[in-house]
Amino acid sequence: MKTFFEWYTVHEDKIQDYRKALQLNIFSAIEMLKQQYDTVMLMPVKRFYDMLKWKAELEEERSKLMQEKALQFQAQQKQKSRR
Repeated sequence: MKTFFEWYTVHEDKIQDYRKALQLNIFSAIEMLKQQYDTVMLMPVKRFYDMLKWKAELEEERSKLMQEKALQFQAQQKQKSRR
Protein backbone atom coordinates (compact mmCIF):
# COMPACT_ATOMS: atom_id res chain seq x y z
CA MET A 1 0.00 0.00 0.00
CA LYS A 2 1.39 3.39 -0.99
CA THR A 3 1.64 6.23 1.43
CA PHE A 4 -0.03 9.52 0.68
CA PHE A 5 3.34 11.11 -0.03
CA GLU A 6 4.21 8.40 -2.58
CA TRP A 7 0.84 8.79 -4.28
CA TYR A 8 1.07 12.57 -4.21
CA THR A 9 4.54 12.73 -5.79
CA VAL A 10 3.82 10.11 -8.46
CA HIS A 11 0.54 11.55 -9.75
CA GLU A 12 1.56 15.03 -10.80
CA ASP A 13 -1.51 15.32 -13.02
CA LYS A 14 -3.77 14.95 -9.97
CA ILE A 15 -1.92 17.42 -7.76
CA GLN A 16 -3.94 20.43 -8.95
CA ASP A 17 -7.23 18.56 -8.51
CA TYR A 18 -6.24 17.50 -5.01
CA ARG A 19 -5.11 21.01 -4.05
CA LYS A 20 -8.36 22.52 -5.28
CA ALA A 21 -10.48 19.95 -3.42
CA LEU A 22 -8.43 20.38 -0.25
CA GLN A 23 -8.70 24.16 -0.44
CA LEU A 24 -12.48 23.94 -0.80
CA ASN A 25 -12.63 21.54 2.14
CA ILE A 26 -10.51 23.86 4.27
CA PHE A 27 -12.76 26.83 3.62
CA SER A 28 -15.84 24.66 4.15
CA ALA A 29 -14.44 23.60 7.52
CA ILE A 30 -13.74 27.19 8.49
CA GLU A 31 -17.32 28.18 7.67
CA MET A 32 -19.14 25.11 9.00
CA LEU A 33 -17.10 24.60 12.15
CA LYS A 34 -16.66 28.30 12.81
CA GLN A 35 -12.95 27.73 13.41
CA GLN A 36 -10.00 29.93 12.58
CA TYR A 37 -7.75 29.14 9.62
CA ASP A 38 -4.81 28.24 11.88
CA THR A 39 -6.92 25.83 13.92
CA VAL A 40 -8.08 24.01 10.80
CA MET A 41 -4.60 23.90 9.28
CA LEU A 42 -3.10 22.38 12.44
CA MET A 43 -5.83 19.76 12.75
CA PRO A 44 -4.82 16.14 12.05
CA VAL A 45 -5.95 15.06 8.57
CA LYS A 46 -8.18 12.19 9.74
CA ARG A 47 -9.87 14.40 12.33
CA PHE A 48 -10.33 17.11 9.69
CA TYR A 49 -12.14 14.78 7.29
CA ASP A 50 -14.12 13.10 10.08
CA MET A 51 -15.30 16.48 11.34
CA LEU A 52 -16.31 17.58 7.84
CA LYS A 53 -18.28 14.37 7.36
CA TRP A 54 -19.91 14.68 10.80
CA LYS A 55 -20.84 18.33 10.29
CA ALA A 56 -22.25 17.66 6.81
CA GLU A 57 -24.42 14.84 8.18
CA LEU A 58 -25.54 17.06 11.05
CA GLU A 59 -26.51 19.87 8.66
CA GLU A 60 -28.37 17.40 6.46
CA GLU A 61 -30.31 16.09 9.45
CA ARG A 62 -31.10 19.64 10.56
CA SER A 63 -32.37 20.47 7.08
CA LYS A 64 -34.65 17.41 7.08
CA LEU A 65 -36.05 18.36 10.48
CA MET A 66 -36.73 21.91 9.31
CA GLN A 67 -38.55 20.62 6.23
CA GLU A 68 -40.66 18.28 8.36
CA LYS A 69 -41.55 21.12 10.75
CA ALA A 70 -42.46 23.34 7.80
CA LEU A 71 -44.75 20.64 6.38
CA GLN A 72 -46.39 20.16 9.79
CA PHE A 73 -46.92 23.90 10.10
CA GLN A 74 -48.45 24.09 6.63
CA ALA A 75 -50.79 21.20 7.47
CA GLN A 76 -51.85 22.96 10.67
CA GLN A 77 -52.49 26.19 8.78
CA LYS A 78 -54.66 24.35 6.23
CA GLN A 79 -56.69 22.78 9.03
CA LYS A 80 -57.20 26.16 10.70
CA SER A 81 -58.27 27.79 7.44
CA ARG A 82 -60.85 25.06 6.80
CA ARG A 83 -62.60 25.82 10.09
